[in-house]
Amino acid sequence: MRFRFAGLQTLLFVVFLQSAAYGQIDRQPVSVDLCQVVTSPAAYDKLVLSMDGILSPGEHYLLFFNALCIPKAGFDVRILAELPPDLNSVPNGKKLSNILRSQKDSHVRLTGKFESSGGPFGPYVTPFRFSVTTIISAEKAPQPTFTMTISTAHETVAPGSKVIVTVHLKNVSDHTLSFGRSGFGGPDLFYRVEVRNSQGQLAPYTEDYGKMLRHESPYNQPMVGGAAGYGAEKGETATETIEVTKQYDLSTPGKYTIRVFHSDLVANIDVQSTNTIILNVTQ
Repeated sequence: MRFRFAGLQTLLFVVFLQSAAYGQIDRQPVSVDLCQVVTSPAAYDKLVLSMDGILSPGEHYLLFFNALCIPKAGFDVRILAELPPDLNSVPNGKKLSNILRSQKDSHVRLTGKFESSGGPFGPYVTPFRFSVTTIISAEKAPQPTFTMTISTAHETVAPGSKVIVTVHLKNVSDHTLSFGRSGFGGPDLFYRVEVRNSQGQLAPYTEDYGKMLRHESPYNQPMVGGAAGYGAEKGETATETIEVTKQYDLSTPGKYTIRVFHSDLVANIDVQSTNTIILNVTQ
């Protein structure tokens, strides 16, 4: 196996991590910042780590993240979290279970095995997985600095029609909020759209969006250029649009449920739209 090193410092760093994985005394977990892990995932692959972050529940998945880890094209920061099967019997497990059962985010410190190889993982084809063994702490996440509602011009469309969702993001904090805009799937890469069919299954991704999530060409190349930002004053609502059919293939007739999420960098949580859209795709 060949390894390419940027310098002696990188070499020593990787050797240290390998020693931590295979020769550490009593197999103590490596305490590390989550953003550092997703920035250099191969260096932490298969290591037992302790990390702080947010657990955000969906209907059929659980994401582990830190809102300060800024995603961009070719840099996917999503981690699928898998909790112990006997969650209620482990320390802090019942407390965490109660928080997640109410569909609320939880601020946690966890120990478990991180994986960056062998994926993608789960229905959201996340590039990383974190198998939790110990719940060191679990608290309710802070209140968000903004709320979101979503709408669409047409809730009944023909197969192959373009579906655009308008997001109304209201600043409920006491200060101005700023966001960055991008051309990939929405006004900025912190937006995440979830589309499920009537059986609760995630709708299939478009071929192009799937390539982006899997970091395949052309999305495995450095992106050139920047994008202007946008903001919302205290009490103001910023309106943005997302072309959902750039991400999901909705060519099959049926009923679909659409929700939108956006990371809150101030509160370090994942904010979910307060409403859902029921989309009917008919012949």
